[in-house]
Amino acid sequence: MNRMSLNKRAKGLFGVLLAAAMLGMLLISPVLADSEDDEAVELYKQANEYLNHRNYERAAEHFSNLYELHRDNSLAHRSQYLEAYSLYHLGGKKHLRRALGSLDGLKVLDLSRDLAIDSEELEMRIDAALSNLGDAESIRRMSEYVVHLEDLELDTDVIVVGETGVQFDGDYEAYVQLAEGDDVVVTNWRSGKSRRERKKERERERERSQEIEQKLIALQHLMQMDPDRGVPIIKKLMANKSDEYAVLRERAIFILSQYEEESAEEIMIEALRDDPDPDVREQVVFWLGQVGGERALGVLEEIALGSDDESLRESAFFSLAQIDDEQTSGVLKKIALDKGTSEELRGKAIFWLSQSDDGGDVELMRELYREVESIEVREQILFSVVQTDDEDESLEWLIDIAKDKDEPMLLRARAVFWAGQLGDIPIDALGSLYEDAEDDEMKEQVLFSLSNQDTREAITLLMELALTEENAELKTNIIFWIGQSDDERVPAFLEDIIFH
Repeated sequence: MNRMSLNKRAKGLFGVLLAAAMLGMLLISPVLADSEDDEAVELYKQANEYLNHRNYERAAEHFSNLYELHRDNSLAHRSQYLEAYSLYHLGGKKHLRRALGSLDGLKVLDLSRDLAIDSEELEMRIDAALSNLGDAESIRRMSEYVVHLEDLELDTDVIVVGETGVQFDGDYEAYVQLAEGDDVVVTNWRSGKSRRERKKERERERERSQEIEQKLIALQHLMQMDPDRGVPIIKKLMANKSDEYAVLRERAIFILSQYEEESAEEIMIEALRDDPDPDVREQVVFWLGQVGGERALGVLEEIALGSDDESLRESAFFSLAQIDDEQTSGVLKKIALDKGTSEELRGKAIFWLSQSDDGGDVELMRELYREVESIEVREQILFSVVQTDDEDESLEWLIDIAKDKDEPMLLRARAVFWAGQLGDIPIDALGSLYEDAEDDEMKEQVLFSLSNQDTREAITLLMELALTEENAELKTNIIFWIGQSDDERVPAFLEDIIFH
């Protein structure tokens, strides 16, 4: 069978599948007798009337209002579902994503069996629609849906997503193609779990979450009352490296961080070295920064300087910035100057250095700026200097950078922008910067800074620039900024622009 005939047949089967799947939602005849709230019943009838006349926008609005105003009413859950159904028919990414949001709200509720099934089937249809629009998240979710086609007495297990074909046999390459604009034919769909199995899994997961919360509450109380007894229990818990215990281990790190004893720190450091879960390790790095101390500082320094895990290194930068110690600024400075470290990490080290008690000074930022060569890292330094405590000195230095014709124009423009966030740049300096600017980006930044000042001097300069600027786009922007001012000269100036 050729690809075209397969697609044609598959499209027909998919239509049958979805028609059957949506049977429960197309026959919208809910029983209103269970509701004793006349206002809710009236709202529901109005919404249903809009739905029957295919006025999906008004239907969605009314179903949403019913749910918000009458959440305890027996019609509320059905209304939330029908809101999603109406939004689905409106189409487009915006409405489809809102529809998924409404269905997500139903997942945590104890729904009737029929409504739960209807909601799952509507979610499948919405994800299929979003997949055809190239939504990557829906494309991934589509691979997790399970449809037992044998229940519908069909002779194939092919589901079509889209118009033309790419065969999908278990990996994500076809989905990547769909995300880039191609449509996909999905095959081998019945390998997953049944709806009943998924429902049981959700129930077990809910029970598991409750069990975890109970254990954590008990453990926290035990640590408060008898920490000598609680620490060995946490140590035993941390020794269980299974995925099921990952959440417990992660939360146990917080409990340990509140216990100022060497034994607790030892358990945390051990978890950092051998726990398989990245979230647990990042929790340790964070809380070591709050605990402080010589040993914690040594461990954080080791991670910041040499870990292969960039995410963990970034967490260590943050934690080091929380410790009031000159050594921390030295570590972050060393990373900022290390050409072997990625520019992204160097930039983040500079940012956290600017936040630290010992590293947040303008002179240090100047020193780093002189020593690094990367434009991207220098750009991060300009941003970071704004975070320091000395605003006057920062402003002065940023203006110097903006005026320096030996600096790349990109950095000069960034300096103007950040200087404008700190305070008013002298008008004569802005005038000179505009006159000397070699590209439009620099001029745009000068205009933005002038518009933020909204002083008589700033408006005067803008008016002068409006009369002399030859670039039509820039001139339009200048006139726009002038029009935002309350200066009494503006109306006459704009009138003159109009007639002359």
